[in-house]
Amino acid sequence: MVRKILRSAKKPSLLIRDRDLLQQKREAVAEAAFELFLKEGFHRTTTRDIARRAGVSAGAPFTYFKDKQDILFHIVSQEQDRAGEQLLNALSHQIAEATRTDADPEEVFNGVFSTFLRAVDTMRRFILLAYQETKSLNTETRQALMARERRLQALIGEAIRYGAEQGRFASDNIALKAH
Repeated sequence: MVRKILRSAKKPSLLIRDRDLLQQKREAVAEAAFELFLKEGFHRTTTRDIARRAGVSAGAPFTYFKDKQDILFHIVSQEQDRAGEQLLNALSHQIAEATRTDADPEEVFNGVFSTFLRAVDTMRRFILLAYQETKSLNTETRQALMARERRLQALIGEAIRYGAEQGRFASDNIALKAH
């Protein structure tokens, strides 16, 4: 007769049970990686360098992230989410307000584009990292990030489309113009 021995599931470490500490350490690792990726580049930065900069043990980054690529994806996607949602909301509001009040299309476009450019200026360090190092991500991850970027382009396209509907902008190739 074969006897099965049942073992209880592995208990999570103290670090993982404390969600706030987990998040704090994860963000420390991500911030350290962000600085190093900008300075040294993705490929020249080691996880040991990241750990040293974050003030954690050499293996600690793997407690919070699967691998170095996962750290890069976290940095890029988190910043896209944070800034992107604020920007999407602001642009959506501007466009909705303009169509409701029948505003001048050129003023609408200038307002939308100015908001976009201010956001780009605020995120310039992140954008530098994204454009330099996104090529280091696998195809699926890179495509997911690009899909988020296309959402922003679509809103700029809406401002252009509004102008086209009002007869002030040419109506051809709106997606290309927004790009």
